[in-house]
Amino acid sequence: MSSLFAFDFDGVLFDTARECLDIAWETSRDLPFATRWHGVAEPPAEVERAFLQHRYWVGPPWQYAVLLEGIATGKLPPDTDAFLGRARTQEAALSGFTEAYFATRTRLAADPDRWLRTVRAHDVPATAFTRLHRTGEAVILSTRDAASIQLILSRMLGIDDAVQLERGGPRPKWQILAEAAEHRGLSHERVYFIDDHPHHALPAHEHGFTAHLALWGYNSPTDVAACRLAGLSAITIPQLDATLSAHSKGRTP
Repeated sequence: MSSLFAFDFDGVLFDTARECLDIAWETSRDLPFATRWHGVAEPPAEVERAFLQHRYWVGPPWQYAVLLEGIATGKLPPDTDAFLGRARTQEAALSGFTEAYFATRTRLAADPDRWLRTVRAHDVPATAFTRLHRTGEAVILSTRDAASIQLILSRMLGIDDAVQLERGGPRPKWQILAEAAEHRGLSHERVYFIDDHPHHALPAHEHGFTAHLALWGYNSPTDVAACRLAGLSAITIPQLDATLSAHSKGRTP
């Protein structure tokens, strides 16, 4: 193998924002702010709009509760930094939310047909991943749980044997890429990483990997400007195939 293509999952290969909203909505039902929506079966349209608009603020699942609270109270922070500052003050109180979130996902996934209707493939990236998977060059590097990734790949792309790089806890993605490069005898430059979050893409770039910020994913204009200032490539879906083709030939597009 002369190169490795590592793809993030949520935001890059699949749009899972609606899935995240449904799970967070169900998990938040017993929280104080959710009394506003008592008896409402599904997120109202205005909640969905606000959630999708600010989805890129959220990192770990417990932060979805912070976002929904801001939507419920009409007190959304003005930007990412303000949101994360507010989230830090609520982290201890929401310590059980992430476990409950994944339990809710497991419950909803028991009806996979209904659950998968909330997940949408990004056609061009998903096709590119499938093509590179056939040659053994594509892997998944995601913070999402491996079981749900495999189920989505199997049901939506017909891939039952995708390689998922193990994070082994809250380690940064660039460290996982470094281990994968060493294991395969590749230089960092020959490991191509596509992620939609600057928190992952920028450190990979700084450690010598050929990283790209996926502009079709969950990020903001401020994120994009900061990444470009640091020299990180930011690409659109129409640019993806040409970028991957150039990398497959050992060139920089």
